[in-house]
Amino acid sequence: MRDPLQDVMAERARQDAKWGVQNHDDAAWLMILAEEVGEAAEHVLEAMATGDPYAPIVRRLVNAGREAKLAIEDKCEISYSQPANSPHVEEEVTQSTAVGLAWLECMARRAALAGEEKT
Repeated sequence: MRDPLQDVMAERARQDAKWGVQNHDDAAWLMILAEEVGEAAEHVLEAMATGDPYAPIVRRLVNAGREAKLAIEDKCEISYSQPANSPHVEEEVTQSTAVGLAWLECMARRAALAGEEKT
């Protein structure tokens, strides 16, 4: 079974190689994360069965991701303003990352059960 944490670390290395070290403000990071969640939502929506009760919510996530992408593109030069004045932002980002890792681990278990490997 593949190691999702290694996949995440490899992706981080790829991002650093492509973009260099990034020091965006919290709002910019949120837009970047929302865009990525929106892209994941698009792929989930494509695989959903017709009439799935979660489909309307997933469609909203797709739209939010598209809006975030437009916001990033409109703000060609991302600012380096003050961080969000909330002690909870770091905690929520940690929790979001942990949920993403748990999802990847679940996908790896499903693939292992099906006898598949990531290509």
